[in-house]
Amino acid sequence: MRSVAHYGLTYPQKFIAPPVVVWNFTNICNLKCKHCYQSAGKKLPQELSLAKRLNIIDQLAREEVLSIAFSGGEPLMDRDLWPAIEKAKKENMYVSIATNGTLITEKIAKRMAEVGIDYVEISLDSIHQEKHDEFRGTQGAWERAVRGIKFQTT
Repeated sequence: MRSVAHYGLTYPQKFIAPPVVVWNFTNICNLKCKHCYQSAGKKLPQELSLAKRLNIIDQLAREEVLSIAFSGGEPLMDRDLWPAIEKAKKENMYVSIATNGTLITEKIAKRMAEVGIDYVEISLDSIHQEKHDEFRGTQGAWERAVRGIKFQTT
């Protein structure tokens, strides 16, 4: 096996841009996507407590991480997401979230704005409802994702 030195990388690295952390925050998901690399669905027993999650955000802030992206599973299904986002914003991090969009209601969209989420990525796999729903393994996923997009843009 080749070491990273073979590719011209040495330690310590001096990065040009600050690191971005993409955090698969939970395994919980409400869809059954064909492409899911996590086999998302149920909460895993080894998922972290809220205290440990907040501690990780503290550690990231000390390491001068400026941007964090919450992903999943479906992060909106995890009740610890909101305090984690609030903590990250308190640490002046740029916060984004990747979601399938199906759980975004008017109330959730308002809360996202209130906590200061900087960027929301909503997955839409096709302009054709049937194709999206088949790919996501759930009837009605396209309609709910489009509704979520509309709530985010109003």
